[in-house]
Amino acid sequence: MIMKSKVSLGKTGTLTTVLVSVLLIGAVIWPFALDIAIVSWVMLATVAATLISQLFYAPVSIELTDDALIVHRLLARKVIPVADIRRSASLHYPSGPIRTCGCSGFFGNWGYFTERGIGSYFAYYGDPADCFLVKLANGRKYMLGCRNAADFVAAIDSRISLTD
Repeated sequence: MIMKSKVSLGKTGTLTTVLVSVLLIGAVIWPFALDIAIVSWVMLATVAATLISQLFYAPVSIELTDDALIVHRLLARKVIPVADIRRSASLHYPSGPIRTCGCSGFFGNWGYFTERGIGSYFAYYGDPADCFLVKLANGRKYMLGCRNAADFVAAIDSRISLTD
């Protein structure tokens, strides 16, 4: 059975995405309007690099197949084989994550985070209220999030028990 669910940004993520997008558009238009050529091109390159990174990492949906957990991103996807998963757990809200490298809020939350009690993990989620943690056999951890996180945890656990 295949499960798929969209990643929802939540109110804070949506507001952050809209505000940052407006600021980025303004940062590109303003130097062009003032006819400051070098600043215009530097700002355009900076905004383009920012948006390209978002397109590669921003989570769009989570899919669970019989043999893989797949994070669909805007321009790529992350495939985690079910055979590599050792544990999954629902987390209703990450409690004070510290971003070490990544993005918090603009097109979702993605990147490396660390948190007391969990340790370091890579995150792909929108609304922090929709999170679940996946721990792999090699020690890596992923904080994922989608609209029906509890159903995904139950389905992952049933697939893990079938592979043991």
